[in-house]
Amino acid sequence: MSASPAQASRGAQIMREFVPSSPLVGHLGMWLEAIEPEKARLVLPFDPSLATVGDVIHGGAICALADTAAMAAAWSTDDVPDALRGTTVGLSVSFLSAARGCDLVATARVVKRAQPVLLRGGGRPRRGRASRAGARHLQARLTTEARDPDDRRLP
Repeated sequence: MSASPAQASRGAQIMREFVPSSPLVGHLGMWLEAIEPEKARLVLPFDPSLATVGDVIHGGAICALADTAAMAAAWSTDDVPDALRGTTVGLSVSFLSAARGCDLVATARVVKRAQPVLLRGGGRPRRGRASRAGARHLQARLTTEARDPDDRRLP
């Protein structure tokens, strides 16, 4: 899945640098395993500190993995704005079963892009106007797989 550095898009190169330096990514122990235009694969290694109870991985940690994978896929193109900034304005996740004591691998693929979204903070425009801040409506398809921690491929 991963393109060679010479063939990588500008956005993919930016994500290769950004993801490892993100404080939340570091805190959770995630890493970027592969990236190409509009597709990214991240790993969340199992750690007991991520558990809700026993070895059941907390849904918030799984959502953080999904959100980070979608962000990396969204920014992995050559169409990179001058100012890199953005925020997740909506995230919907349906859990089909518990993830227990395993590394999780999330693969996100952009399936649809739309025009900029107009954002307003706290119900009122900030400084009297709304911001476009490079925000885009994005739909990503995300799949996860469980991986045995003993078979961990480190970054």
